[in-house]
Amino acid sequence: MELKKAGIKRKRISVDRNWALCSREELLGHAYYLLGGIRKYVKKRNKVGKTGRHLGSVQTILMAAGWQTLRDSMEHNRPKT
Repeated sequence: MELKKAGIKRKRISVDRNWALCSREELLGHAYYLLGGIRKYVKKRNKVGKTGRHLGSVQTILMAAGWQTLRDSMEHNRPKT
């Protein structure tokens, strides 16, 4: 995992926190935190929606934090040809 290699620590951001006031490291830490939920939810058929929402959140955070581009995000969801 690239976030781990970069020294990013998992961190849950409060739902009441203004994300505009979060540091890049806090945002990336929250993305890392959400990945644990994705790993857990992807195994449960009744959690498909939640898995997708978490994935979308992670992709948005990574783009907002400058970790990846929109193209990078789009390519994650496409099969290799």
